[in-house]
Amino acid sequence: MKPPRRRTRPGAADALVALQGDRARLDAESRRMAAQTGPARFLALTLGTDVETVIRWLVALLVLLIDPSAAVLTIAASGGRLF
Repeated sequence: MKPPRRRTRPGAADALVALQGDRARLDAESRRMAAQTGPARFLALTLGTDVETVIRWLVALLVLLIDPSAAVLTIAASGGRLF
């Protein structure tokens, strides 16, 4: 014998509400990630390359610019006592 519909409908409604909540959470996370990668996507589109290449070049540029500055600041902070 089939169970009455009144007993299964609340369970199905609860499951639907849970699934809708999960979908809303995933949509929000997707929008947040898209907003964070927006500038990289724009550069990739402008330069005609993929996002990964843009990120690699930005990291290399930061390392090349900041590392020498850090060394100079360390020498200046020590008052020239390294030599």
